[in-house]
This record gives sequence, C-alpha cells and structure tokens, in this order.
Amino acid sequence: MAAKKTIVALNIGAQKISMGVFTPGSSGLQLRRYSSVDLPGDPAGDAARPSQIQSAVADLAATLKVKGSPVRYAVSGKNSFLRFVKLPPLGGDQVDQIVEFEAQQNVPFPLDEVAWDYHLIGDTEGTGEVEVAIAAVKRDYLDEITDSISSSLQPESVDAAPVAIYNAFRHNYADVVEPTLLIDIGARSANLIYIDGDKVFARNTTAIGGAAITQAIAKEFGGEFPLAEQRKLADGLVNLGGGYEDPEDPEVAAISKVIRNSLTRLHADIVRTTNQYRGQQGGAAPQRVFLAGGTASLPYAKEFFEEKLSLPVEHFNPLRTVATSPEVNAEQAGAEAHTLGELVGLALTGAGASSMNIDLVPTAVERARDVQMRRPYLILSAVAILGILAAGVVHFVRGNAVLNEKLADLKEVREDLGNWDRQISAVYDSLKDDRARGEDLSSAVEFRSFWLDVLSDINSRLTGDSVWITEFTPLAGTSSVTGEAIDSVGNSIAAKYAKKDSAVMDGLFIRGLYRDSASGPAEVRALLDSLKESDYFDLSGLDLDRDAYETAFTLNSKKDKWAFPFEFVLPLKQPVEFLPAK
Repeated sequence: MAAKKTIVALNIGAQKISMGVFTPGSSGLQLRRYSSVDLPGDPAGDAARPSQIQSAVADLAATLKVKGSPVRYAVSGKNSFLRFVKLPPLGGDQVDQIVEFEAQQNVPFPLDEVAWDYHLIGDTEGTGEVEVAIAAVKRDYLDEITDSISSSLQPESVDAAPVAIYNAFRHNYADVVEPTLLIDIGARSANLIYIDGDKVFARNTTAIGGAAITQAIAKEFGGEFPLAEQRKLADGLVNLGGGYEDPEDPEVAAISKVIRNSLTRLHADIVRTTNQYRGQQGGAAPQRVFLAGGTASLPYAKEFFEEKLSLPVEHFNPLRTVATSPEVNAEQAGAEAHTLGELVGLALTGAGASSMNIDLVPTAVERARDVQMRRPYLILSAVAILGILAAGVVHFVRGNAVLNEKLADLKEVREDLGNWDRQISAVYDSLKDDRARGEDLSSAVEFRSFWLDVLSDINSRLTGDSVWITEFTPLAGTSSVTGEAIDSVGNSIAAKYAKKDSAVMDGLFIRGLYRDSASGPAEVRALLDSLKESDYFDLSGLDLDRDAYETAFTLNSKKDKWAFPFEFVLPLKQPVEFLPAK
C-alpha cells in the first residue's frame, strides 16, 4: 500500500513558531502532529531573529520527526504586504501585464526587491467586476528566513499569514453566508479579514498586538518585558468595565485595565477599517465576528469584542472540518485551535484545496524550481549525447575492423617498400660525401666572388687621391685567417667584434697611407663615414662622431714624412664561414 502524502506546515510568528504535520485523504485533511516553540525576549527588538528561528525550527523538526522534509511556511502579516485592487474587464492575454502594473502602483517597494504573487477574485470570465489580491514580501527578509529554515527543512512554498488563515476559514466555515470579520491578533500586529461570499478584504494593523500589551504592563509596573509577559500569561484578563466588578487582587485589576485600554485601541482601528472597507471597497458591514491568534486566548476577550462591536463573537476553529489523529491531544488541540489557522491554511494549499493561492518564492526556491524545470531537457540532452556516443562507438568498432583489414594489406606493401628504402638509403649515403665536397667547392667560389665585391665597394668609396690602401687582412676574431695576430689598435677593435667560432671570418683589417696634406686626414674620416652605409660592414658599434678616430684607426701626424699610416677594423655584417687550413 502506498504511503500517504505528508504535508509539513510552518507558521513563523513574532513570539511563537508552530509546526504541523498533515495528511490529505479522500475523507479530507487530517492533523497528525503539531507543536510550537515560544521565542524569548521582546519581538520588537529583533524582527527577523534568524538564530532563534533556526534553533526553534530545528527543535520542532526533531520533535515531529520531519527533519529534511519539504515545508510550506507563512510569514506574518506585519512583514508582508496584502493589497486588494479592482480591475477592469480582463482579456486572457492582458492579465499579467495589468496586474504587474497594479503591483508597481500598490507595493511600496520596487518589484525587483520583493517576492510577489497575485490571485484573481470575482468574475474572471470578463463579464463582471474582478478584484486582484496582490501579496508581496521583501526579498532580503524572505531569503533570511529561508536560510534559517533550510538547515532543518526544505522550503517548498511561502504564503502570507492573512491568506493562509483566510483559506482555513473558507474551508471550515463554508456554511457561513453572512458578512464576517475575522480578527487575528498576533504578537506585533493584528490581521483584520473581511469575508462576504466570494468577496474578501484584509488589512494588517499595528494598533495592538500581544507584545504591545506586554510592554504596556511592563510600563505600568516598571518591570522588564519577560516578567511582564509572565504576569500577562498568569493573571492577564480583559476588564469588562461598566457594571462589572474589578478583580479582588489590585495588581490583577490593574493588569486587566491595561489590557482593556490596549484592546480599545484595536477596537478603534477596527471601526476605521470597517468604514474604509464599506466606503472604498463597497463591502457590507460585518454581522458576525471570529477571534484568532494567541492574544485571543485572554480571558473575556470574546466578551470585550461582543460589547464593543455589538455583534456575536466566537473563537475561530480551523479544526472544525479537519480530523485529528490519535497522536494529537484532543483537549489541548481544542483549547489551542484558534492559534492553528495558518497551519491549516498552509496544509490546504499543499493539498490543493485552498480558495486563494499565493506563492511567494524565495531566491533559493526559485533557483531549485528552475533546475527542476530544466531537468527534463537536461535528461533529453543527456540521452541524445549518449545516443550520439553509442552511434560513435558502433561506427568506431566497424571502422576499426575495416582499418585492421587495410593494415594487413598495407603490411605487405610496407615490406616491399622497405626493400626499396634500404636500397635508396645506400645510394643516399654515397651521395652525402659528394654533396659535402660540392658544398665546399661552392663555398670557395662564393667566397672568391664575395671578396671581389667587398674590395669593389671599398674602392668605390675612395673619392680622392690623398688616401690609398696598402693592406687587406680578413679576420677570424683577433687574428688574421692565416693565424697571425693583428697589432696596433686594430687588435683591440677586432677583439670587440670577435666571434667564438674560429672558422668564421667576421671582420676586415685595413692598413693604408695618406698624404701629408690638408685633405688627407679628412678623406680617411670620410672613407670611414661612407663605409657606415655599406651593405657589407656593421659600424653601428662605433661612435664616429666623438672618438671613432682614436679607437677605430690611428693617424700619424708627424711632419717629417711624406706619407703617414692609418689602420682600422671593419666588422662584417654577414660573417663568412671558411675551411681552416689543415
């Protein structure tokens, strides 16, 4: 037999965290287990209280044995926004655009900063009046709450508390036809929900809440919040006023008057909200009142509102049509039923039996849903890839068989070609020596032509008759190719351009004479400057403008000779290889 579906519902209040486990069935919804944890301290001091929420949810999940289960939870009316807006007749393709426009006008935050959803109310066929309920919650607050829950449970969907309790009422009181007001008094605010047939209107008021009553008691008696909370729970009641006698205990009487004064402020806000509902929404005046929430447990709260509103008042029972399992203490559940409305409403949404469907999606849940939505496509893609791989494997196996056949044929061809290769290699080896000798001869021919071109280039740069060259010596490093060392200043210049390879001619040593005349030294200098432009020599390393004539060559300036010697080294741009003498 298949296991029944389990729905875990979680209500996050300002002073109490409650959790219930439900199972839907053919006979309706059943409450299997429930529990709650009170949050210590003044809720006004820390609205989110993430660490306390995380600890409370972990304790409840362990107590109810649902750790790791999907959970639907509600955020309080104070921390959510619920607006009801009338719409013009809608076309099917216009709903989302019109509602989004209305949301931008009514939600007091940019839409990209909130999680929001809507539900259409009334005649949605386009022939009558249509209203839309727009719910929203700040995304950063929602994500913070979701993070606190995620360590123990898997957040599945989020609802606003007023919507959840409205769904619980519609399910349990389908027989109520007169206009009704549901007053849900929480710790920090109260939800006022007006129900008239299919019509609904809700408003959250911060005029009064359980924590505000506790603070008023603390102020009256000059104590701290925790002590005032204990006094409220132990001795708190609503003073009936008028002809009723006060309690005999003076402190209890004082507490009852503080509570009555606080609830009187709530009554004033109820009157204002009712007038607004009737004037702006066209609603009918309530004829019946239900009380819900923890503060509704105060003794004589029912009688107080009957007196003030002059209407019949009763405590809301969300378990009126919801069965309870034997695991639930029936007496306790009956006493606390008016505090379980949000849990029942969340369970009804999970079972698909709610009247108003609102889904406020946290960022983490939105991402998980996106992955879930993409999963079928990812699976199809994976199957397609596996199919392609399988086809590739089949093709490879077949190709491998054909390849082996071809390799067997090629093996015979290879052996035949191997014989030819060995014969060609033998001929090639014999040609290598001839090629080497031919290269030597070719180099010698090129070498002879090279020096003719070099000498021709130098000769073309001797423009006067005051300078002539007496000696050309090819250099290999600092020595001539004949192995003789170069003396004088040429030796130092040659060393500057010397190559490591002694079989490479990398320079040219020149010695000459110039006549003792005014133009002789100048022509030597002009020759050296002109050689800078030669294609054969590289004089870039010489600073010819400053001290080149002292380092590159020597000029003899004695006056007792007819001609004077000079010498310098010309580094070659392209060194020439040669065969050294053996």
